[in-house]
Amino acid sequence: MEDATVVAKGSKTPANPKAVSTSPVASLVEEGVAAKYTKNDPAAARAAWEKALGRLEEKGVTPMDRYQVHAGLGMLHAEQKEYDRARDLFKQAVTASREITDNLKPLSYSHYNLACAEALLGEREAALADLRAALQAERKTERRKYVKLAETDDSLAALKDDPRFRSLLEEFAESPKPAPSIPEGKR
Repeated sequence: MEDATVVAKGSKTPANPKAVSTSPVASLVEEGVAAKYTKNDPAAARAAWEKALGRLEEKGVTPMDRYQVHAGLGMLHAEQKEYDRARDLFKQAVTASREITDNLKPLSYSHYNLACAEALLGEREAALADLRAALQAERKTERRKYVKLAETDDSLAALKDDPRFRSLLEEFAESPKPAPSIPEGKR
């Protein structure tokens, strides 16, 4: 699984939700991110994100908030080898990240970690489908890391003897870079 600071870089969705957002969970999301990735305090991160989880349906909560809470809790459950719960949370992270239209990194991150949880649970077909979805989403960004990571990720060990896994990695190994965007006035 990929453990990284929750992906917000490159998004028009603020990385610091309190700065622009009136989201009722922004401070809890930020508290969880700081606890997990700055203070290395998973228990504090879990407490903040669990509190936010119960408020995700409130007015003003952003897709990025929902993504960060679900992905963060998914990673914490995966680290505790609670793969059923991690899978369910990563599925919710995928749903939330589909609403973040200006940044596909959360979508690729969510699908990749969902594939890892599914592989660890022996759900081979679902894991291959989600790995493909992660690679497809990543192909639309400037980032290229999941093919290389998948080759060595122990979470995907159950897939490595499947010829479809190797074929999938080969298909995306030389993925094209995203086309440069053309300014409005020059189309």
